[in-house]
Amino acid sequence: MARTSASTSSTFVPAAAASSSAGFEPSARAGALLVKLRRFMCDHVYAAETILEAHAATPERWSVCPKVEELKALAKSAGLWNLWLPADSRELLKLSIPNGEDGKLL
Repeated sequence: MARTSASTSSTFVPAAAASSSAGFEPSARAGALLVKLRRFMCDHVYAAETILEAHAATPERWSVCPKVEELKALAKSAGLWNLWLPADSRELLKLSIPNGEDGKLL
């Protein structure tokens, strides 16, 4: 994925559909989440870096920036929130991914 600095626009470049990385290819579900996560990062998070940095330079830096709450709500609505729930909660919500797949999203 390519991206430019926070002060300019980000460009989304999807990962290759398949690679020969010695068996470390993500499952279909993790691959779809990876594409969705990269798109979310480009569309929302990288664009917010300037706002977040500005907030960190104020006396209110120890409070939650309103932009973080906005991003959290967007991530929840996109199905990208709480992907790493513990195994006992995973079955209840059907949202998280198994530990063996989470590293492929980083």
